Amino acid sequence: LLESGALRSQRGGGWATISSHSAVPQVDRAAALVSSGRLHLLSTVTRDALCAGAVLGRQFTLQHAAAIAKLEVVAAHEALAIAEQRDLVWSPSEDSYAFVHDLVREALLSEMTPDDVRRRHRDAADAIRTSDPTSVFDLAYHLDAAGAHELALPYALESVRLAYERHAVDLAEQNCVIALRGASDAVVTRDVHEMLGTLLMLRGEYPAAKEHLAIAATSADDQADIQRRIRRKQAELAMREGDLALAGETLEGL
Repeated sequence: LLESGALRSQRGGGWATISSHSAVPQVDRAAALVSSGRLHLLSTVTRDALCAGAVLGRQFTLQHAAAIAKLEVVAAHEALAIAEQRDLVWSPSEDSYAFVHDLVREALLSEMTPDDVRRRHRDAADAIRTSDPTSVFDLAYHLDAAGAHELALPYALESVRLAYERHAVDLAEQNCVIALRGASDAVVTRDVHEMLGTLLMLRGEYPAAKEHLAIAATSADDQADIQRRIRRKQAELAMREGDLALAGETLEGL
């Protein structure tokens, strides 16, 4: 419903449905604009605001889009109002927008060069860090997408911790991958491999889990406590795979 525009928030709170005869054509018009290439007919300012929004995600704030597009908030609001009139975005709240269909966002992203995408991701990270430095998930994502892997590392590590506490295994795994791209310290790299192995084990992806736990174990040769911790996880993995003999061998000597 949100994707089609058939469900919208009301100014006074709550949600309101929009009849199918008005909501469906909205998506159809957006798809037609994309398929016919008429996005090029939009003004440069409107396209810049939309490209900024596309980098931010399916839904984005006016302030962040303005910052990335290097526009004053008023100018960005006017540009996005035009996009809304063209049924490319809609406004779920006073200062936020959402694309009416993934086709619109994908078309905008595909028309940007890789350098443009990376630059906008870096600008997105700067804007988010200024407005809300606690948005560690967004900061890790945008800095990584900008190619600033070392800068993304502390945010990715915090995101892993928070996601794991919330049992959001997929999100924790995604941020482990981001952290590995930015990690240069051997201890950090080992700990991330151990966490990634643990997460993959929880997801039932045992071969990949075994690989990451083995890397972590090799990196902890001179640290007995950490070796024992990792070997317990390797034994648990063997038991999950039904290899009780290997599990017993792994636990020997602990």
